[in-house]
Amino acid sequence: MPWLAIPFGDGRKKPLSQRFEVSGIPTLIILDWNGTVINANGRNAVAADQQGLNFPWHPLPVTKLTPETASDINDNPAVIWFTDSNDKNAKTTLRPIAEKYFSDCKQQGREAELCFFYCSKEEDAGEDDEEIVTSLRNFAKLPERLPLLSIIDIPGQKVYVSDKTTIDAGVVEEFVRSYEAKTLSGKPLHG
Repeated sequence: MPWLAIPFGDGRKKPLSQRFEVSGIPTLIILDWNGTVINANGRNAVAADQQGLNFPWHPLPVTKLTPETASDINDNPAVIWFTDSNDKNAKTTLRPIAEKYFSDCKQQGREAELCFFYCSKEEDAGEDDEEIVTSLRNFAKLPERLPLLSIIDIPGQKVYVSDKTTIDAGVVEEFVRSYEAKTLSGKPLHG
């Protein structure tokens, strides 16, 4: 697709980089007709949807954790539901919770900081998908049990793990509420 781009050395780059908090290149930010950001991580959105079926790539409320989507975790705290192959309802359960969270943030005039992911040991999961899940679990020093509900906050350098061994909508809602209320006990990401 033809994208408008700022040529190297162009004087417009600095003010745009500051306005949109661009720290690396290449960066693709998708805007609507009046300049409102639709997706600040357009590069990953396009990479995950090369056919353009989800154009203009509004962020999805819940995303499967893959190598293409994992970079969002670097910028925002991430609610991640690790499931086993028998638990196919994570996406279905997370979706209304995430939609309500985003709606509440919009109504309150605050930026949504959380992103929501699920990942499972599906038979059709690719080797790269398994590798990113394993790498993330090792990086955050997460317990091996499944299912597992966590919030990995790389910007805040904290990891929060639910002690619940059975996960349903009520457990996820309470976990997110407690995180927002700052009543969860997290562990340092490193150490």
